[in-house]
Amino acid sequence: MTYRMNSLFKRLSFNVETSPVSVRIPQSAFQIILSAKKCECQKEDEENKKEHAKVELAIEPANLSGDEKGDGYELIVDYKLVVDSETKLIERDRWKDKEVLQEIETNSCTIDWLEFSLCVREMLGIPGDLSVSNGFRNFAILNSDRTWYVNTNQLNTFGGRLFKEWYERDSQGESNCVVQSLTVNELNQLLTACCAYSTPVVHSRNFDVLLEIADKEKITGLLRLLESFLVESRVVHPIRKLEYSAEYRMTRLATSVLRSFPNRLARLDSLFSYLSENGENITDVHLDVLEMLEIQPESIII
Repeated sequence: MTYRMNSLFKRLSFNVETSPVSVRIPQSAFQIILSAKKCECQKEDEENKKEHAKVELAIEPANLSGDEKGDGYELIVDYKLVVDSETKLIERDRWKDKEVLQEIETNSCTIDWLEFSLCVREMLGIPGDLSVSNGFRNFAILNSDRTWYVNTNQLNTFGGRLFKEWYERDSQGESNCVVQSLTVNELNQLLTACCAYSTPVVHSRNFDVLLEIADKEKITGLLRLLESFLVESRVVHPIRKLEYSAEYRMTRLATSVLRSFPNRLARLDSLFSYLSENGENITDVHLDVLEMLEIQPESIII
């Protein structure tokens, strides 16, 4: 599925030294606050100090309470913030509480281009409270001083030894399981993603943790969701995707990347742009990635 960004704010060639800019943009259950103003601190510019501007992108729930939390609704969004020559493109971010998302400092108080674009992927609604047992979730997962209640039959459909163990214990009449193989944070991230919403939710903030857990515990269903996240990504570099595919045995991801290259020259261009961006050389590349690209490291002259 193709998701299209919508430009919600754009302003060209303006100066914030005496006239700061601040706009509030309503979006679903949130307010987006975009501001640009003269920076109070001075920026060191080689021989002299130079006045400059700071652009800030923030969000807050529309119905903000005293603890700076909203009414519980969450969004999964793609957004892009352009400030002159700098662009921040974030995919599948999760918006939940009041938060500053981006801060960008410019080289002067004059901003030539300021634009914010957004695509709402999903409105998640209010996540279920996993600390409370109900008729659907009644098997307790214990770790340190935390307790989560889950539906083991639902989790078992994801595969993996951990979920299978919980399902078998539940089927034998046990009511809880103490988990020591994962930290409190890891368990919370895993169970929130798999149990708190009507469908599993993967976003940019939980991706890394979920990938480590899914690989460690062989949770194949979750690994497939994480692979889909990478296949759809426009931000992750193609060579980085191939590194993921080599490390986590993601065949579909590798196939999608390799098909995107029209010829061998395109593969080489992509590889060398990736190495340049990361300050690496050909010897740092995973051998399986080079094999997928049909590149022999000894045959390349730099």
